[in-house]
Amino acid sequence: HGTAALLPVAFRKGSSEAIDEASRLRREFVQTSSTVQTRVLGEPAIWSNFQQVAKRQLTRSEEFGFPLILLILLAAFGTVVAAVAPLALGFAAVFLSGAVIYWLSRSTELSVYVTNMASMIGIGVAVDYSLFIVSRYRGEVAEGADVPQALRRALMTSGKAVVFSGATVAVSLAGLFAIDVNGVRSLAVGAILVVCIAVLVAVTLLPALLAVAGRRVDQLRVPLAWAAGGERGGPFWVAWAARGMHRPWPFLLAGVAGMLVLASPLLAMQTFNRGLNELPPRSEVRVATERAMALAGPGFAAPVHVVVRRNPVAIGRRIAAVPGVLSVSRPVRERHGPLWLVDARIAAQAESLQARQIVQRIRAVAGPEALLGGSTVFDQDVERAIVGGLWKILVFVLGASYLVL
Repeated sequence: HGTAALLPVAFRKGSSEAIDEASRLRREFVQTSSTVQTRVLGEPAIWSNFQQVAKRQLTRSEEFGFPLILLILLAAFGTVVAAVAPLALGFAAVFLSGAVIYWLSRSTELSVYVTNMASMIGIGVAVDYSLFIVSRYRGEVAEGADVPQALRRALMTSGKAVVFSGATVAVSLAGLFAIDVNGVRSLAVGAILVVCIAVLVAVTLLPALLAVAGRRVDQLRVPLAWAAGGERGGPFWVAWAARGMHRPWPFLLAGVAGMLVLASPLLAMQTFNRGLNELPPRSEVRVATERAMALAGPGFAAPVHVVVRRNPVAIGRRIAAVPGVLSVSRPVRERHGPLWLVDARIAAQAESLQARQIVQRIRAVAGPEALLGGSTVFDQDVERAIVGGLWKILVFVLGASYLVL
């Protein structure tokens, strides 16, 4: 079936620069002809490919999400004018957040997921916050208040609730800074940013739009029997609220039971970084990596790095005897230091339970002074940092939310 050759390339720069270099290599060398096929592999190439995929998926999700939100708002309000205002706020929040995130990315490292998450959260909170204000404004207008008075009352009640709600969310998200993982912290930055922008547009742009609409906010009605009328809502929701207040304990127990059922997958959850599996099955780097794995074995591109100070040859022999280790490289000495590097190629994908078990056995035979690295060890370190920081997040969120509220 032909011949395959692997040319290793080492980067002298950090992780983000390595991704940029991988993008340049892919632009220069990726080609397919009648005689040869060239691809760029490795983790930087995976994340380079994922950046392209994330951008395409972000565009696709917004093209699908905004029309769907409009349909939901039409069903909720029953008028086109009232439904368009929250949608405009969602668009403004996402657009402004994207601009600020781009500005921040020029000076600091941000996760590739930040823009997608900011879009998802931005649409949600902007529409959510504007629903409160628009609903209260419509209720005031329906009860005979003039436009300035209706706006003033809506902002003094629902607007105030929106500000404190956004502050609570932003402060709670700050708890993610308790996790010493740059990717998680950059997600926190993006989420806090988009929530603050959503609150800002809800108390500035939305009142301006409602002032322009005036009493025409209920024009262009959609004939839906269940559409909410004014602030009070339809008869179904009034009756539902009355039942819940009359018998709070059954409703509370039913709600808690439902939430526990939804949370039950947590008991069987396994956490991995899953860089390669984040890519679509037909993406360029994933297809090439899977072909290379079929030729050279699953551990060819993700060896376990073992750094030792003494006896590198003896430690290399012990590592080679570990079940699951396919081969061990010759020890390489630090140019001006006492450290030695030994690479172990394992018979498992880097991000798997099998790989973690092999790494545990390697750690045991390498000794307590050895330092281990590589994709599998990185994956475990990230998991320990996240899981170990959960209690800090919980304490911070509860305390900070209590103070804000």
